[in-house]
Amino acid sequence: MSVVAARVPFLGGMRLRRAVAPAGFEGATVPGLSVRFYHRAERGRTASLGSYRYAGWEVLRAWGWADQPHCAFSAVRGRDGRWGPVTTGCPDVETLTEEGVVVGVRLGALLCRDGRVLTAAAEAIPGPRR
Repeated sequence: MSVVAARVPFLGGMRLRRAVAPAGFEGATVPGLSVRFYHRAERGRTASLGSYRYAGWEVLRAWGWADQPHCAFSAVRGRDGRWGPVTTGCPDVETLTEEGVVVGVRLGALLCRDGRVLTAAAEAIPGPRR
């Protein structure tokens, strides 16, 4: 995965395709995580974007093409509420377990668990901006 000179796409012009809650990664359902998948026709293909939320906070956008098995790009929200760098491919994701039960997820430097979004330094991020 590498940083690229691209911007996080806006949802304007995209149509909600489906919503999943609770959502997960690689077959592991994460309590409190939800995702909305959006589509838009673009140059004869279908552009796809997944908007992941935890505790009311949009924490991740991953996008690419609906006919591809994985995302082409992704970005994780930073502590300041801004998007972090856009990277190629899917984000670094680690499901967190306790005694074999999924209790949260780490997305890059964000830790999502117990209904809170924390930085890697375990600092709480303020509630979602509306």
